[in-house]
Amino acid sequence: MKRRKGDSQRHLFDIPDDIAYFNCAYYSPQLNASRDKLIEGVRTKSHPWERTPPDFFTDAETFRMISAEIFGGDSDGFAIVPAASYGISTAARAVEPHLGKGDSILVLEEGFPSNVLPWTRVAAIEI
Repeated sequence: MKRRKGDSQRHLFDIPDDIAYFNCAYYSPQLNASRDKLIEGVRTKSHPWERTPPDFFTDAETFRMISAEIFGGDSDGFAIVPAASYGISTAARAVEPHLGKGDSILVLEEGFPSNVLPWTRVAAIEI
């Protein structure tokens, strides 16, 4: 059955029928498919002797290729980092040489420290 625009996507999540949850910008529910992959990953980590060093590179390359297919570009345009803080810090260091006196860096007030601190360092502002 083909889904039409506006059809419910509730079946993709583990949300009971009597729950209406709207705080997704802050803390969204996990997709069932994502949850299942995360559980699979935890099971894999339970037997680390079954994974070889090439597995880590193969997984990352697969993810980069899928990302390129979904978002466009080629896989070399996508980086795999262990946490958002590493990605933001890398971006801040990449942007830093291109900033000049009088340039502005905008961050959200009371933003998450992992997104504020790297930019504060780049801007050389004391907190």
